[in-house]
Amino acid sequence: GTMGYSWQAALLAVFVEGLIFIVLSLTNVREAIFNAIPLQLKKGVSVGIGLFIAFIGLQNAKLVVDSATLVTIVDFTENFSTVGIGALLAVIGLLLISILYVKKVKGSILIGIFVTWILGILCQLTGIYQIDIENGFYSLIPSWSNFDITAIRLIFGQCFNLAGANIHIIDFIVIICSFLFVDMFDTIGTLIGVCSRAGFLDKDGKLPVIRPALLTDAIATTCGAIM
Repeated sequence: GTMGYSWQAALLAVFVEGLIFIVLSLTNVREAIFNAIPLQLKKGVSVGIGLFIAFIGLQNAKLVVDSATLVTIVDFTENFSTVGIGALLAVIGLLLISILYVKKVKGSILIGIFVTWILGILCQLTGIYQIDIENGFYSLIPSWSNFDITAIRLIFGQCFNLAGANIHIIDFIVIICSFLFVDMFDTIGTLIGVCSRAGFLDKDGKLPVIRPALLTDAIATTCGAIM
């Protein structure tokens, strides 16, 4: 967007990057790159991605707010009916998930999300949480009358809709390479994190049957850009 391109052009870049990813997955290039990275660095990538996602969650939950470093803790009393109660519910949900996880309860994350959502609905019904659409605080109660699965037609295949777009080839290559680099390490971090927990890695930190996982990721990237 800052380079002046539309979201359709961005999706096209993701689509092309996905195709490159499929080729790399079928030709063992991705597998070779995966196996060439030292185990310590693989674990570091997993930790880094985990912290990155956690930090996004903390920002979206308004637990950390805008400042020079984005690590200022929210003032729960300020705007309590919107920001404050939302941040408080996030803390409650996180604590619930943590307790259930430590107790080895199956589905701890889903249970925590569902319970937090129900608490949010109760807060809305009792007036503790107030809707403020202008500032991004919406109703927590589903509006099934507005549910329209056919609305996907508005974005389906838009990665090929570049009418009037003037894409500079050098810019496009840079964008694709950026996506490819991020996607590569994102996949590596996720695979290492999940497979180490599942006990799928060998003593050298390699995944013996890695190709199906890499290919699935590549196909999902390509199809996602179209959908």
